[in-house]
Amino acid sequence: MKRKTETQIIDDAASHLFRHFRNMGFSGDGMAFDATLMVEDAVDALSNDMRENLGRNATADEKRDLVYVLEKMFDEDIVKSKKTAAKLFSLRVPTYRGESPILINVYDDGYDNRGAQKILAEVKQGGKTIFPYGELYGALSPSASSDGNEAKEHALALVGMKPGDTDAEYFESYSPEQKEWARKYGELISMYREDRFCDANGNPKRDRLPRWQRRRRPSPRLTSTPFVRS
Repeated sequence: MKRKTETQIIDDAASHLFRHFRNMGFSGDGMAFDATLMVEDAVDALSNDMRENLGRNATADEKRDLVYVLEKMFDEDIVKSKKTAAKLFSLRVPTYRGESPILINVYDDGYDNRGAQKILAEVKQGGKTIFPYGELYGALSPSASSDGNEAKEHALALVGMKPGDTDAEYFESYSPEQKEWARKYGELISMYREDRFCDANGNPKRDRLPRWQRRRRPSPRLTSTPFVRS
């Protein structure tokens, strides 16, 4: 039987792992691919194939090549998903005088196991992409509509996060430029969010449901004591 070359082994291992992670629901959106578990699984699969075909373990360069091929596959998958993803809504946040507004595009990313809408955000300003499609992602509450007040409040909260708002680990995947941008505009975005989509207590405004979904008040004729003729 003809043995595979190093390149064929790397490509086959990458394809196998890509299908495996996609079946698990991993899309690569907004996550650094060098997560420990993923790299360990990739290296284990590569080393097993190397031993079977070449009688040796994978070298450090081959391990790096495998991770690179996997990253490229996920990048291409994200681009492909953007072409078919439905845009839910866009938000235009005014900024400081003389500066371009912030444009936030929010896309449909399916539903989670609770039945809640998942979203992906893309952030642009002045012709530059600050956060590419898929780097920011979240899920709405199961009762929220996909393009209502709660969804828009959630998207702005996602984009308005800045260092200091939560644990430092949250920003590990941010580039230095993205962190600096978040420090500059995070508070402004949060103020816009509270002004437009929050009530007086700072809670997201509830979406106004269609008439057919509103809870009807019981009819007094059904709840009052019936009139009995004596």
